[in-house]
Amino acid sequence: MKASVTVLALAAGLVIASQAAAAPAPPAFPAAAPNSIVTATATVAPMQIKQVSDRIYMITGQGGNATIHVGFSEVILVDTKNAGTANFNDLVGRVRWATQLPIHTVIITHQHGDHSGNIGQFTAQKVPVIAHEALAAGLARQPVAAGAAPPALPSVSYAGPFYTVRNSFGGTEAIVHHFAPGHTAGDSVVYFPNQKVVALGDELVATTPNIDSPNGGSAKGFRDSLAKVLELDFVWAIPGHGDNPMTKAEVAAYKAKWDTFIARGQAAVKSGVTKDKLMASIKADDLGWNVTTPIWANPARVDALYAEFSN
Repeated sequence: MKASVTVLALAAGLVIASQAAAAPAPPAFPAAAPNSIVTATATVAPMQIKQVSDRIYMITGQGGNATIHVGFSEVILVDTKNAGTANFNDLVGRVRWATQLPIHTVIITHQHGDHSGNIGQFTAQKVPVIAHEALAAGLARQPVAAGAAPPALPSVSYAGPFYTVRNSFGGTEAIVHHFAPGHTAGDSVVYFPNQKVVALGDELVATTPNIDSPNGGSAKGFRDSLAKVLELDFVWAIPGHGDNPMTKAEVAAYKAKWDTFIARGQAAVKSGVTKDKLMASIKADDLGWNVTTPIWANPARVDALYAEFSN
């Protein structure tokens, strides 16, 4: 734990950089972080760090993507990977590869463990962890195995449509938006206006999406939230899963897939398709989605979708 405390200690100096709102250059993808920073027992892809703009990095592997914003004197981290000391140390090590500035704030985009797994590692060191109040409620509802500790909760929960994160000088560094329940009830979208970058968590993925309706997710909420995201002034979007940032045009194309999927689902229900045939009746292969997996076929999720498509 001493090493963990050290990497979160006050940095020795400031990063001298401009905060001008110039459009970021196309992503330059540096090599992986130093070989000495590894996860001891990797069961999924190891972490890789990639630069998105002059102050924004994304970290892939070992769970959902994380985002680093390097400010003048501190770092904002979005999402915390799968739980575990090895993953936590690896994640902080990637931050240290980008900057020696201290981690000032952590923001969690949604409750799933591949994004929220190390909340407790940060709150234990008095780093504020911010999330929507529905995320905290969702974590609190999760079943806990006998003898296991309950999941750690964020230290700051916001209830309104947005929460502003300011730097030590009072300037706006990030705006945390809750536009609508999409992937889950407590989704947050993190917008960095000075960098024209937005981190969407699993409201944007490069694979088949997942509507966690038992935890308040919604197909129409996905669509509506993405519509609001597209009103923001951004150049790059960081997905919750996927190896690379996406352009605004790619986000628009992703939102169009939701429009198509919802329209097809509504048409299927209107035509009299029964609930047990719903998922098989919706064409999605041209969208690049597989909606016949066990997750999509979960009865509770099908019930929720059928209800949405009936209105």
